[in-house]
This record gives sequence, C-alpha cells and structure tokens, in this order.
Amino acid sequence: MLAKNDWRLVVGKAFMVVSEEIKQLANQSRRAIENVSQMTESVQEEIDAAVQTAADVYPLFQMQFESVKESSRIFGTV
Repeated sequence: MLAKNDWRLVVGKAFMVVSEEIKQLANQSRRAIENVSQMTESVQEEIDAAVQTAADVYPLFQMQFESVKESSRIFGTV
C-alpha cells in the first residue's frame, strides 16, 4: 500500500499528465480556430469580389437586354 506522500506524488503526476493533455487539446483547438478564421476570411473576400464583379457588369447586361428588346421590337414590325 502506498504511503500518504506516495499517493500525493501519484496524484500530482496524474494531474500533470492531464494538464499536459488539456494544454495540447487547447493548442489544437486554437490552431483549428485560426484555420477556420482564415478560410472564412478568404471566402468572404471571394464573395466580395464576386459581388463587385456582378455590380460592375450589371450595366452592360442591362444595355444588352435593352438592345435585344429593341431588336425584337424592330424585327417584330418587319
């Protein structure tokens, strides 16, 4: 049977092992959160670029649509 001080030593070592595992899990979680944050930021930048592109080309699409309507009107009267 272990003496009182021996038990304290065993419990202390067990606490250190658990503490180290918790530290490693915390580090893994931090890295995962950083990765997700970077991915989210990248996706947001790509969405912003797509929205800007759509806004930039919208007037051109409007002009083309109006041209098609006008052509249809002209050819409809021929």
